[in-house]
Amino acid sequence: MKRYYKLIFKSMKARRKRSFALILTAFILSLVIVFGSLMTLGMKKGSKSVADRMGADLIVVPEGSGKDLEGILLTTEKSFFYMDNTVLDQIRKTEGVEKASPQTFLLTMEASCCDQAVQIVGMDPESDFTLTPWMEGKDVEKLKKGAVIVGGRINVREDNTFQMFHRIVPVAASLAESGSSMDVSIYIDRSEIPGLMQAAKEAGQGILGDIDTESISAVMVKVAEKEKKSAVVARLSRIEGIEVITSDSVVGKLSQELKSAYILYVILIGTLLILGFVILYVIYYVTINERKKELMSLRIMGMSRRMVKGFLFGETLLTSGIGAISGAFFGILSFSLLTQWIVLKIGFPFAIPGFRTALPVFAAGILLTVCTGPFSAWRTAGSVCGEDIIECE
Repeated sequence: MKRYYKLIFKSMKARRKRSFALILTAFILSLVIVFGSLMTLGMKKGSKSVADRMGADLIVVPEGSGKDLEGILLTTEKSFFYMDNTVLDQIRKTEGVEKASPQTFLLTMEASCCDQAVQIVGMDPESDFTLTPWMEGKDVEKLKKGAVIVGGRINVREDNTFQMFHRIVPVAASLAESGSSMDVSIYIDRSEIPGLMQAAKEAGQGILGDIDTESISAVMVKVAEKEKKSAVVARLSRIEGIEVITSDSVVGKLSQELKSAYILYVILIGTLLILGFVILYVIYYVTINERKKELMSLRIMGMSRRMVKGFLFGETLLTSGIGAISGAFFGILSFSLLTQWIVLKIGFPFAIPGFRTALPVFAAGILLTVCTGPFSAWRTAGSVCGEDIIECE
């Protein structure tokens, strides 16, 4: 058996260009499978996180701001828009509305004002039902005392604080990544907005957009259990100057985009597998026919037909294995290094898959690629089995 493997290594060494081509083909195939799978899983995780984090059945925003809100929820875009806070009372008085909680979006200037560029969101801890359920009671109390909640990609200092306008504020809680602009948002108690605006003025670092500190950007609405969303939307639409966004429409859009991504991924992987098989088949067919003298020598030396096919299979398994493992490693490495760029450019909620998710993808990429090579070789060897090179026994 030891001599058998030595023979395989010598064969690979003697034909380095061919071996390199086979390894490179397996490398590319494995890389694309792993990288593409992690991309798809990241989009799936991001969309699920956004859907889970929505919390509200309806979101009321100023008329014409629906697209901006979708950009905040579904991408890494930041935005700000405002309406008079008197709208809040009208919403709360609307039949079918169980809860209504206001939020105010403050888009800061670049990182000169803070530890990093952020979107500041003022919320009402007393009426909120979208973020506080994810927090412990003690953290909610901290929020009421000037602490902040930070998104998943906010760099918190070692002492669990964050700097804004020369003020060091404690961090009450950090949210898990969602792949949207919520990851680079900081949530504060709305009562802290006047003080924050004053601090920005004193620091000489403004917040984009002059606003009335009592203005609101959006109202998160929870519909009463026995009410139909469509009926409540119709009632809310009677209020002038507003636009109503339903969670179903946001989640539906996410699902549709995710489905399109899945289809594209399946087509891509399927095409690559077929293409990889064809390329490997052609390479093996050509090389096996070129190696007639070598294979004849092996038969003369006493190797059986099965042993010759096993030799070809083992050689292919080794080249495919080297390419598959290195491609899978490079796929995970490149995905890790390009994560921030992906999040900014993909235009879709994206959350980094965890280790438990990445490990099966890594294994599957290797397995699929390794199986493609030997299967191609076995089929190729079978196609020439009728020739005297292998058949003579």
